[in-house]
Formats: sequence, C-alpha cells, structure tokens
Amino acid sequence: MRFALWDMSRIVRLNIGDEEIETAAATDKGASIIRSSLRGAIVVPDGHVRERVEHYLSVSGDLENIWDTRLFDNIESALRWLSS
Repeated sequence: MRFALWDMSRIVRLNIGDEEIETAAATDKGASIIRSSLRGAIVVPDGHVRERVEHYLSVSGDLENIWDTRLFDNIESALRWLSS
C-alpha cells in the first residue's frame, strides 16, 4: 500500500474525544515504524470535523509520525497530490 485516501467530505459531526484521537495517533505511530512510506490524503471541509482531524494531525506530529498526511478541501485535489 502506497497511499490512503479518507473522504470525510459528507461528515457533518465527528463525535470523538481527544483521548480517542490521541490513541489513534499513537497506534498510527506504531504502524508508521513498520510502513514508513505511506502518504495519506484526508478530504474534509472546514468546520467541526476539520478541527478534529487537525487535532489528530497535531498529535501525530508531536509523536513524530513520519507518514506524509495532508488535508484537502476536495477529492480532486487529493487525488492529484496522491498521483504526483
């Protein structure tokens, strides 16, 4: 697997707390040690869901997760970046 694409563009509310986000980031940190070259594109509009995803990315950065994961406003931009 070279990349992952998460399309969250139709999600209005994400009921997940900080502890769950931090657990997911820690789990992904462990996975990134084994699979270091993964690229991730997350499609998410502005608002509550984007704030939750930005928190995940912040925690991942603090944990020095080496995956290259980026946020996009639309699926077309995400696919262009993933194919570059």
